[in-house]
Amino acid sequence: MLRLGFALAFCAAALTGCSKPIFQNDLSFVKDGNEYDFRVSVVKDMLYISCKYNGADIGGDYGRSIAGSIAQVAVKDLNSDGYPELYVFYDGSSPVPDITAITCNERACSGIGVLGAVGGPGPENYCGDDSYSIENNLVIRKYRLCRTPSPTGAGFGAMAYTLGRNSFGYILNLADAPVRTVSN
Repeated sequence: MLRLGFALAFCAAALTGCSKPIFQNDLSFVKDGNEYDFRVSVVKDMLYISCKYNGADIGGDYGRSIAGSIAQVAVKDLNSDGYPELYVFYDGSSPVPDITAITCNERACSGIGVLGAVGGPGPENYCGDDSYSIENNLVIRKYRLCRTPSPTGAGFGAMAYTLGRNSFGYILNLADAPVRTVSN
């Protein structure tokens, strides 16, 4: 079944005129003897994600258009519910978060929304050069400030996101901590 999911991604790639992905990353998450295997591929400007649970294909996210390139891919259980989330972070400078995220259980995968991804206001004093990390069960977004507090021009801002759930499903919400300014 894993081969079927991967075959679907590669068949879609063949239809777009490219037989080889420009990016591919395989990741695993193991907890309590259960294993989730993820494959993340980019063909042209399309992102393909497939997931297997103990060897059985349970889906993923097929054919999402992306702009830019992938900076990092990570698998983590941020909300400690025993099920993994896959995070795809993109290179770039955009006032909206450049994140694609899914969560999977034994039967299926579903998308994770990101607060501020559509229509919301951008960070104050935002000037690009985004980078992402996962620290202490938070997704951290760091970016350069346009007006820096120091004469060296080394000012950066940061936002932290927690994984929560609402009536629509899973969502990365801004953490209660305000945007902080840090120097690098």
